[in-house]
Amino acid sequence: MWSPPLRESFGYPLCLSQVLVVTLTLRSKKAGDGRKRYFKVKLTDRHLCSNATNDQLAFQIGLLTLLTACFIMVWQFAQFVLFTQLCCLYGVFVLGLMSKEVFLEVLQGLWAGFAIALVFLFGNQMLLMSW
Repeated sequence: MWSPPLRESFGYPLCLSQVLVVTLTLRSKKAGDGRKRYFKVKLTDRHLCSNATNDQLAFQIGLLTLLTACFIMVWQFAQFVLFTQLCCLYGVFVLGLMSKEVFLEVLQGLWAGFAIALVFLFGNQMLLMSW
């Protein structure tokens, strides 16, 4: 039986793309600079961390902002997925596995995407009160 494309059908690829950009940002070499050493395994192996420059990191944050805004505009429950992602990132930061700079940059990208989506959705009060 055929059904028309739903909003979730458009939101799922954007969700995966947004998670990929967050993962690439966390795997940048800058992400491990301020990390406390709780584990004996050194996570700065060249296979685990790329050597991202400031321009590449700025591009990743801009892409994160764009994907976050598009994801929120396409799917009505995206803010709950993004809030869960934010809680997980905060947990990783509290455990000391991510530097403060990278956490703030990812947080900046998420909040900028949220603000852009809020403007394009004409100040939707349900979106505003869901965070």
